[in-house]
Amino acid sequence: MTGIFVYVKQRLDNESTPLSWNRDLRLAVGARSVSFLGDSVTVAALTLLLAADDEPLHLAGLLAAYAMPTAVLAGVAGRLVDRYDSRALLVGAGLLQVLAATGLVALADPSPGVASARLGALLALVVVLQVG
Repeated sequence: MTGIFVYVKQRLDNESTPLSWNRDLRLAVGARSVSFLGDSVTVAALTLLLAADDEPLHLAGLLAAYAMPTAVLAGVAGRLVDRYDSRALLVGAGLLQVLAATGLVALADPSPGVASARLGALLALVVVLQVG
């Protein structure tokens, strides 16, 4: 998300045209919105999957894994966006999210107890999904 704000600032500094006319910005905001929706649906589905095992600590771990990257990496992300090309970072982050989502699909099994057995891998993939 930070990459979008940097891109907007660069565009504001360079042009006086309205941002709504900027095709790249519209595509970036639309893509980020779809990505956020997918992340939210993923966490909701994983919450239901882990809730079936009646382990409250597993749910707490999932929610912590979902929130932690945003809180911990906000400052680092700002430095990365300032130093490197924001488009390349957005593409790399998107590819990282695709890999994490593919791993989540492979690990998610609705059978009772299976999600708890794979909890460490599920939480690690949720963290990677949120880093992207």
